[in-house]
Amino acid sequence: MRSVSFIIPVFNKSSYLKTVINSLKKQKGDFEREYIFIDDGSTDNSLHIIKEETRNLKKCRIFSQKNKGSANATNRGIKSAKMKYIKFLDADDVILSDSTDILLEILESNPSYNLAYGLQRKVVSIKDVDLSEKINVENLSFIKKPTKLAMRNSMFNPSQFLVRTDLCKKINGCDERVKFSQEYSLTLKLSMLG
Repeated sequence: MRSVSFIIPVFNKSSYLKTVINSLKKQKGDFEREYIFIDDGSTDNSLHIIKEETRNLKKCRIFSQKNKGSANATNRGIKSAKMKYIKFLDADDVILSDSTDILLEILESNPSYNLAYGLQRKVVSIKDVDLSEKINVENLSFIKKPTKLAMRNSMFNPSQFLVRTDLCKKINGCDERVKFSQEYSLTLKLSMLG
């Protein structure tokens, strides 16, 4: 079954959330989806914006907790995920409208792959992003030694990849002892699976 849990940890991202949630709403593809927002003790109006902007989304769960860090918030989302795959999205990142569907097709067609990822582009203003831009899938490449690459640097940020939910649960998500970058520990732990 084609299904994706979108996990969005949030801490004080009110200025980005409308655009980020809009990019989620514009995701194309024939797959079941759920949305899991974890507000990690925001002191701005992030929680209010999440509730407002998602009120018409089906299968949307919003958790609010005291600030425990992004790794804890991400792990809460992983534990709550019910779909076959997880798509992480940082609360200040947007994703192109066909990106999830393309990554989903790669994983569904290749059962031995643990995750699929795409490139990222940094922009000066989130308003400059055209969510309907087409993705070029002609230049696919495969990482042969993911652990070696992950140890050198964080290969990619979680907003770039789609991963099998059972694997995220198997590795117990992010290492909450790592305070500087939850994605580094997650990427490293996933890379060790091969």
